[in-house]
Amino acid sequence: MKVEIFSVNSLIGKVIRLPLRLIPPNAQLPILLGRMKGKKWIVGSGLYSFWIGNFESKKQKLFADYISAGSVVFDIGANVGFYTLLASELVGPKGLVVSFEPAPRNIKFLKEHITINNISNVVVIEGAVADIDGSSFFDKGPNATMGRLNSKGDLQVRTFTLDHIITEKKYHFRIF
Repeated sequence: MKVEIFSVNSLIGKVIRLPLRLIPPNAQLPILLGRMKGKKWIVGSGLYSFWIGNFESKKQKLFADYISAGSVVFDIGANVGFYTLLASELVGPKGLVVSFEPAPRNIKFLKEHITINNISNVVVIEGAVADIDGSSFFDKGPNATMGRLNSKGDLQVRTFTLDHIITEKKYHFRIF
């Protein structure tokens, strides 16, 4: 069941989520469904549907349809790493995932998810993709998924152009 279809503020939404709230937020559970079934996930890092495995199931399928073994994937705005883990699985050991994330809270969970799953084909770049290399202000938004570069932001973050990252000799991309 997709608990997200029931508002967190509705009575049924609260009742359905009650047992899930009993799970400690630092618990590491196996993802239950989908392509990442069995991978470990930190419960308190985000939505319940992340570790249940049914988060954006149609988008996951589309994602999987376009990514093949050996590919390079840029996860721009990686958040806590759901699509980073999925891309890592899809590209396999000969592929590479480059995950960009500017928010410190999200970076922490992103790196933990990579570590607890012993993933070695992901590079985390702490910063945001923009039209210039440098820095910018970042507005963390109302929740951990809503951040954006914004001159009114309260966090200064590094910015990178994809051109710079691709031409930097450090990552050895095979771009077709």
